[in-house]
Amino acid sequence: MKLSTAQLRQLAALARLELDDGQLRALEGDFARMMAMAEQIQQAPTAGLDGLSHVHGHGLALRADEPADAGANLAAGAVAHRDGMVVVPPVID
Repeated sequence: MKLSTAQLRQLAALARLELDDGQLRALEGDFARMMAMAEQIQQAPTAGLDGLSHVHGHGLALRADEPADAGANLAAGAVAHRDGMVVVPPVID
């Protein structure tokens, strides 16, 4: 698949790139090489291969869903706290 100059200009505009003609020609070459590589990858023989959801075959590590009191942890990191609440300075006079 080859992108036309007009398509590349539109793509550059969507990416908010201001490209001169030289940069646009270079981009055209870069895209041509990327598209050629994608076409080459699509030609790889994959018949009989199972899809992988993860390279190492690990699933998600699950933990017990237990309620916890986060208030104490939040107040511990605050500059000032009182009775488990974060104390903030007044912002409106």
